[in-house]
Amino acid sequence: MGYTPDDYLINVDLTGTRIEGLTVKVRDVETGVLAKMIRLSGHFDAADGDKSADAFDELLTMVADTIVEWDLEIPAGNPLPPTKEVLDKRGSKFTLPLLMAVVKVLQDVGDDLKKDSPSGPPSPVGSLPMAPL
Repeated sequence: MGYTPDDYLINVDLTGTRIEGLTVKVRDVETGVLAKMIRLSGHFDAADGDKSADAFDELLTMVADTIVEWDLEIPAGNPLPPTKEVLDKRGSKFTLPLLMAVVKVLQDVGDDLKKDSPSGPPSPVGSLPMAPL
């Protein structure tokens, strides 16, 4: 019997952004998709013109596809679906922090990889002399 990985849902941390208070959950993405998202997130330069706009639009689509749920509502209290169409109608002060936070949380390695490894017992192999022969 082999290993079957879980589908991971990840909470996006928007603390300290203009949209702090919004709750967003995204699904984990394939490594190739994440690599493309990282590449695209570095291409927002006004000097690039259409190339930059195309990269932004593609990243916006990719981020919208990863959002599983959020609690965004219109002022009347009606929930808005997490779609590219909804993101297209939001202002940049909403959209940019969301895009960057999603890309950042997807590339986080988690707490396990941040821990130091145990030093373990001393090596049974003697040390090698470092002096030139």
